[in-house]
Amino acid sequence: MRIKDLFLTLALLNSPALLEAGECCPPGAWIAPNCSCLEAKDIGTLYSAWPNLCSPCPPVGWGETFEVSFLYWQAQEDGLDFAIKNNPTYTPTPTLYANVNGQFIGLDFNWEPALKLNGSMIFPNGWDFDFRWTTYYSRSKHTTSHAAVDANTTSGLYPLWLLPNAYAVTPPVYGQARGLWNLHLNTFDFELGANAFLTPRVSLRFHGGFKCIIIDQKYRVKYLNGITNGANQMLPSRAALSNDCFGAGPRIGFNSRWFVAYGWSIAADIAGSMTLNRFKMKRSDSDRALAPTLNQKTSYFREKYYAFRPNLEALLGASWDTCYGCNNRYSFGFMAAYELQYYWEQNMMPQLVSRPISFLSFPSRGDLHCHGLTATLRFGF
Repeated sequence: MRIKDLFLTLALLNSPALLEAGECCPPGAWIAPNCSCLEAKDIGTLYSAWPNLCSPCPPVGWGETFEVSFLYWQAQEDGLDFAIKNNPTYTPTPTLYANVNGQFIGLDFNWEPALKLNGSMIFPNGWDFDFRWTTYYSRSKHTTSHAAVDANTTSGLYPLWLLPNAYAVTPPVYGQARGLWNLHLNTFDFELGANAFLTPRVSLRFHGGFKCIIIDQKYRVKYLNGITNGANQMLPSRAALSNDCFGAGPRIGFNSRWFVAYGWSIAADIAGSMTLNRFKMKRSDSDRALAPTLNQKTSYFREKYYAFRPNLEALLGASWDTCYGCNNRYSFGFMAAYELQYYWEQNMMPQLVSRPISFLSFPSRGDLHCHGLTATLRFGF
């Protein structure tokens, strides 16, 4: 704060108008956003001093806020397609292994509830310290089938998650395929922020801190009703994968409030982080076929490594806040918003390419994003 602003702030803090604001608010008094009752003329154009005068409801002093948010989110991740539904345009010749003319089949991503808790300590100088915990669990699945499974035309479902060449005798075509994905997300945010009013209607809080993420994934695929080609038959096969991530790194961003009237405001927040992630992946396979005797191939794969990944968070919504009690010491508010969290390259599960589809393009890494509605209740004292 400049020397001039410091003297103006000290003058305001000792002005009779502010001393009167320390009393219970008289009827009809103007209440600054989330602050005690003050006359606009008492503050003048010194917007940067507002947080010092209103932190959060008393004119000056320590404060605490607690927020609980109920979320209804959908999680989506790239690279989780598990089959190709093949409808060939012609019958392949003996020298052509397969004629692929199909579409990718993926999961039906569900909407699930989630929870977010936030606690803040507000200092007398307008700075604050926040701690936030978000937890979210999602379970998505999909089952698909193909009416006509034919070894001669190779119509049916081509698996994307089986071992290459595990089905060397019989073309790898199935009549049914299932995919199941479980996601468990936990994030921890530690923020040190400074709030300031840029104009009488706009506040901007800059913050920096630290972010921790724990993202555990489990992915299961199974293929059934394999084709029969003479004495050869594809039997039910499956792949089980896990992708666990723990990351930590710096985080920066800002929260803005655009005040309208009667305690209502528009909230617009954005933050970014760069975390060093430790990935641990596991994969196990069991592919089975009659050729003409039982032919079963199994595998187990695991890998661990570190990588930097960027993350993005954004929120846009409407908020309402008010103060109550003698000296307006307590505050209450709620917010309804759309929220997005984006995590780059979180799907690191190894996807092996089989012979019949080796020339098709599909993502080997996938971004994870969670989005949906957030309803927040806020208490201050």
